[in-house]
Amino acid sequence: MSYGKPLKDVHLPSALDLSKFDHDIADNESHFYVSLQQWRQLNLSPAFIQFAHKADPLSISMPLLLHNWREIVELWETAVDSADDEALRALLDLLQKLAHDLRTTLSPVYANILSKLLAFLPRPIAPPALTSLLATLSGLFRYLLVPSIHLVLLQDTWSSFHAVLPSCAPEVQRAAAEVWASVLRRLKASAREKAVLLMAKNLDGIEDASTWMLVFTCKSVSQTVHTTSPSVIGPVIDHYLSCDSPDLLYGLVRRTLTSIIHHCKGPEQFACIADVVVARFTAVTSHPPSDDADFERLRRVLQLAAVVCGVRQGS
Repeated sequence: MSYGKPLKDVHLPSALDLSKFDHDIADNESHFYVSLQQWRQLNLSPAFIQFAHKADPLSISMPLLLHNWREIVELWETAVDSADDEALRALLDLLQKLAHDLRTTLSPVYANILSKLLAFLPRPIAPPALTSLLATLSGLFRYLLVPSIHLVLLQDTWSSFHAVLPSCAPEVQRAAAEVWASVLRRLKASAREKAVLLMAKNLDGIEDASTWMLVFTCKSVSQTVHTTSPSVIGPVIDHYLSCDSPDLLYGLVRRTLTSIIHHCKGPEQFACIADVVVARFTAVTSHPPSDDADFERLRRVLQLAAVVCGVRQGS
């Protein structure tokens, strides 16, 4: 059996599943320590046992965890380098709990942790370990990236994410796209636009992954679209209408719009995205083209209108 086949069923756990450890604990406790004790009963991997033995006395209480967090992260980084799939699942879960407990306290080591996690994406790890990896990346982004006010952190994160995706299997790219889609939904409007444009301006090697990111961001339950959809689609279309090399972008927009239209129950559910396309069409066609650039913008906006009208016979 090929590596890619069992990965077809790997997805980012739901937001509900990712927040299951948001239960009440004593003021002096941490989710990290509670989870560490649970894993010590379940996991016999040497790499994990060695980590747990050293991390336990450093994290018995929340004050101790806050005092020793750098040493615990260093222990985690050492352990994860030699971890097999069994140990990896436990170590990834514990990092999720550590990020939940400490939040932006981990900001000084965010880049190092992210590098460690992304390095696993191209590797042929077992599906359960990959699911844990997706959940851990999502947690890291949720607790450290999304709350950050520094757009340079977003740019650096995307650069690291983009760099590793072309070397990943197609199914891993699809699964990783679910993670970045969850980031796009959570970001504030200005940061979301920045993130979308970072993606749209460099599609080489990640054409499929980028399409998945937009599709997963826009699709919602019950054959509807997510409320963030216009703020995601709009900047991509604007860049497509004005960029110098539109071919890859046209493919991205065409595939995204087609997928969302098929997803929607009817025109009412697609209306917020249709309004974005109509607004651009109206703006471009409101005056006669006067130069080559105007004619090119007209050609491109007509292509977009044709996509929307052509899927499901424009219904």
